[in-house]
Amino acid sequence: MKKLLSLIIAVVMTTALLAGAVFAAEGEATETVKLCIGTPLSGSYADCGKQGLEGAQYAVDYINNNGGIQALGGAKIELISFDTTSDSNQSMIAMERAVEQYSPSAVLGMSYSGLTVPCLPVAEKLQTPLLTTCISPDLNNQGYKYIYAPDPKSAQFADQQAKALMTLNDEYGYDLTKIAIVYEDSEYGITTAESDKAIVEAAGFEVVMYEAFPVGFTDASSLVTNVKSSGATVLFPAAGTQEAILIINALKSINYMPLIIAGGAGFLWPTIRDELGDNINGILSASQWNWDSKYIRDNEELWDFVNGFEEEYGYFITEHGGAYAGLVGVFVSAIEKCGSADPVAIRDALEGMEIREGLGQLFAPGYITFDETGWNDSAYAVLIQWQACEDGIYRPLTIYPEEAASVELIVDEDLFKY
Repeated sequence: MKKLLSLIIAVVMTTALLAGAVFAAEGEATETVKLCIGTPLSGSYADCGKQGLEGAQYAVDYINNNGGIQALGGAKIELISFDTTSDSNQSMIAMERAVEQYSPSAVLGMSYSGLTVPCLPVAEKLQTPLLTTCISPDLNNQGYKYIYAPDPKSAQFADQQAKALMTLNDEYGYDLTKIAIVYEDSEYGITTAESDKAIVEAAGFEVVMYEAFPVGFTDASSLVTNVKSSGATVLFPAAGTQEAILIINALKSINYMPLIIAGGAGFLWPTIRDELGDNINGILSASQWNWDSKYIRDNEELWDFVNGFEEEYGYFITEHGGAYAGLVGVFVSAIEKCGSADPVAIRDALEGMEIREGLGQLFAPGYITFDETGWNDSAYAVLIQWQACEDGIYRPLTIYPEEAASVELIVDEDLFKY
């Protein structure tokens, strides 16, 4: 009888533990949901990789400190990072190793298009959702079912750059028609430059220079000399942080400064401001989103979040950091919808999903509508200008489109000399 009673008790306890695996007394979570993040923490792209990791970690802490994942009884997120390096051949290997080792519910990554595209078949093979900040136009048209991208595409960056140029010509009386396009020789640089060239030529501008440079180059003098010789009055550069700094310093050294409307990346990050000082003033760039856009300012939760990040880390949350924070929000929204940490269930929840609450709202225009390919077809790029804020610190501020703008464009002829 005692053996039978012991067996019954054991079965009941086991059943209770299995049924309540996510719940403890008074509804506390006992389960941890694993989320992997792959970013370049070494090599030439390490700057943006660090920003992405810090944005994701802040978002995870924010979720965990505010009740966790409600659909799983308050389960906490465990963020597991891995280094993709800055080598596209290594990013695929790093992702496959991380998924096989940790069995996460999803993966965030990989900061750059060239690091992300090789990982698409890995996500498909291992049936693990890959939520990405990648802007490559080829990302969502290859038939893969485990890739989700809330950001705008590279062509939308080019569209904003062209519109800024047309605004300056039409509304301020400039005659800026000759464009030099220079770009790093990478997936990001190539796709950005191709979009730039197609869109500005279609708008009637003349591309007088179209030239690539190697990632990690250490001397921009010959490149800048070629830009000047081309007669360009406008420069569309696509570059990482150090290359962007070299380009601007080289331009300043010869007292030649065409209007710069950059294609994002290194022209948006604190490092370039810290290195250039006042020389960052007035520079324009397209961006995936921006920390101070009107839809963020008007949302108390998002505005507190972006300001809390700066208090925590000592710099404004960047294009990459905020995008990764938004991906954490997408991940949580999918689990809240399906009530499961299973990767396939999360993928199924994301299919055709609309996200209009939580940190997923960080992406422009403040919500997400995933289409059948896994792309957010509501997304648009914004245009920023580096301006001095009330505290005297330069930050990128949103100037376009009108519905997202927080400040007006500052036009100062001292900002460009050609």
